[in-house]
Amino acid sequence: MFAVDLVVDDTALQALREAHRRIPDAIARYVRRELRPYASQRVERTLRQEPGPVVYPIQWTSARQRRYVMAKLRAEGNLPYQRTRRYVRGWHVEGDYTDVFSGITLRHDWDGATYVGGWQQQAMHQNTGWPNAVEIAQGLSIELTERIEVGLPLVIQQAIAA
Repeated sequence: MFAVDLVVDDTALQALREAHRRIPDAIARYVRRELRPYASQRVERTLRQEPGPVVYPIQWTSARQRRYVMAKLRAEGNLPYQRTRRYVRGWHVEGDYTDVFSGITLRHDWDGATYVGGWQQQAMHQNTGWPNAVEIAQGLSIELTERIEVGLPLVIQQAIAA
C-alpha cells in the first residue's frame, strides 16, 4: 500500500475553520464541491494516465531485481509483459472532513505502487515516464493552499450577499 497526505498550509486551514464557524453550509459546500473534486481531477490527469511504452533496455536496479521481476511475471503468465492497468485504476483521493476539512490523502492499495511511482520509485518506471506520486502530492498541496487563499474570500462574499 502507498499513501501520502496532502499538507495544506495551517494558516489556510485555520481561515477555513474560522469561516465555517460563521457560515457552515457555504464552507462545507466549498470543501466538498471544490477542493476534493479539484484534487481528484488533478490525480485523474496525472496519476491515472499511462505513459508511453516501456523504454528499452530496461534499467534494472540490480540483477536480483531482474530475477525477481522476471520470475514473478513468469509465474503470473504475463510474459511477454502486458500492462494490467492496476496502477492507474488503483488511485483513491480521500477527503478528511474532520473539523470541516483536515486534508486529503492520496492512497493506492497495491503494494507495488510504491515502486512504480511512490516513495521507492524504480529507475525503470521513471525512465518509462511514470510520474512520481510524491512530487504530484507536493505540488497539489501547494495548489490546494492557493485555491483556499483565493476561493475562500469569494465564498464568504457570496454567502454574505445571499
